[in-house]
Amino acid sequence: YRATINLNGHTLTANGGLYINPKYGTDLPESGESVVTVTGSGTVNGAVTVKCGDSRNKLCLAIDDAVTLNGSVALESGAYMLATEKSKGYIQNGGFLANAANGKQYIYGAFYDAARNDTNNTATLLNNYEGKIAVSTAGDYILDLGGHTVTSSGDGITIGDSDISLTVKNGKVNAAGDGAVVAVAASGAPGGTIVYSDSALYLEDVALNADGDFGIVTNGSCSRMTIVVDGGSVTVDNTGTAIYAPAM
Repeated sequence: YRATINLNGHTLTANGGLYINPKYGTDLPESGESVVTVTGSGTVNGAVTVKCGDSRNKLCLAIDDAVTLNGSVALESGAYMLATEKSKGYIQNGGFLANAANGKQYIYGAFYDAARNDTNNTATLLNNYEGKIAVSTAGDYILDLGGHTVTSSGDGITIGDSDISLTVKNGKVNAAGDGAVVAVAASGAPGGTIVYSDSALYLEDVALNADGDFGIVTNGSCSRMTIVVDGGSVTVDNTGTAIYAPAM
């Protein structure tokens, strides 16, 4: 699937922003890359938002370096952007950089989307980010904060299943809730719980600050959890507990 917006040297002024969103029910090809390209040596005045109405689809935005964008780019559900030195500057909130198997770099709006499409399951944060870091699919993942700060209105980091290893390094995480919630069991069938096991959180040179009850928390019903803090700090800004890990 290919679509091109050719500015042909002209200026597009979008007071409400340029919104690219394939209609829900549109089936983009499962193989190959679906791309919307903005080209034509013109100017776009306004923000650009890209998303897929159907979250099963994936859509890539490519903005030619000859285009001038006076605004930012927001990458929502199913969307990602071809990374160039110029396009990296279009992201104001976060932006997670991944190296793809085809040799190109892409920017995603969420950490997990970037990491799972990276050749080494690694993503690098490009700017300070308002949101949270969440992983709920088994695998080994790495987030390099690149000296930036993640600020969350809830929990800062969540690991939501068994057999997940997450390394976060080189930056700061500020959470209004708990700093990191590592495989805490969810409610399950009546009279029981869903019990997770064999997940791990590694913090390397990270300053983790939490306003909730815990800096890092696991659930005692879980088993074989690993918590490693190497450099940095874990701080709870009330009478809470820095690290609560009965499942280790």
